[in-house]
Amino acid sequence: MPSVPKPKRARTKHYFAEWREFRGLTQDRAIERLGWSQSKLSRIESGRTPYNEDDLAAAALAYDCQPTDIISVNPLK
Repeated sequence: MPSVPKPKRARTKHYFAEWREFRGLTQDRAIERLGWSQSKLSRIESGRTPYNEDDLAAAALAYDCQPTDIISVNPLK
């Protein structure tokens, strides 16, 4: 049976990159804190891959904010 392509879903806006920048972290320094690969951080920040609850918790710890801040507060504004 041939595979059926999944429909594209719009991703909800988030502020992973903005929080990283707000804390003055480069991607390399954020990767050290998060324990992620460069490609994972890049894909999440650009919205090419979804994040999960564990990703939010790790980012909140690394960026000294609440998990909900990452999806609702742009610290650069």
